[in-house]
Amino acid sequence: MQRFTAVERVQRSQRRYPERVKACKRRTYLKYKEKWSAQEKAWRQANSERCSQYWRAANERRKADPIRLAARRAQQRDYYQRNRERRIADVKAYEKANFAKVRVWKRVRSARRRTRLVAAPGTCSREQWLGRFQFYGGCCAYCPRTLKFEEAQMEHRIPISKGGSNWPANIVPACADCNLRKGTKTSTEFGARMSAIGGAQ
Repeated sequence: MQRFTAVERVQRSQRRYPERVKACKRRTYLKYKEKWSAQEKAWRQANSERCSQYWRAANERRKADPIRLAARRAQQRDYYQRNRERRIADVKAYEKANFAKVRVWKRVRSARRRTRLVAAPGTCSREQWLGRFQFYGGCCAYCPRTLKFEEAQMEHRIPISKGGSNWPANIVPACADCNLRKGTKTSTEFGARMSAIGGAQ
């Protein structure tokens, strides 16, 4: 009779019952999640400099391999899309559990953004913004989604962080999803990325 080591038995179970093993791992993770998180946090605090050095070195390695970096980002986007609802629920749960910390962070982020907007050249009045909205036919500038005026977001084609202005010519209406996905990319960079994703599908 063939004998198997403990490792081999585990591997056989994983191959024969992948869903059962996955569910078991999930239950174990949920059971010890808080304990493991506390241990990991304590270790990072005790080894903060070591962690910083590791992440800096890892970032440099990723930047040195653009093909691998692009593949990694595509994988992350795909994972987010497949687990979008769960991720949103996790974020909401975190914000609820860390209300004070999140509120301070949001205030700091908003203050920084206001500072950049005020420092950037140009202005866009409500009438000019309405004109830009109508120029795009009441649609998002990056996707065919139809928007109501009050739900359209003022999106900078060239981000303020990259030298963009507040002049109407640099502002387009965008839906919340496109505005979030675009981030700090220029409209050209974002368009190229969306074309690449569409071509890969």
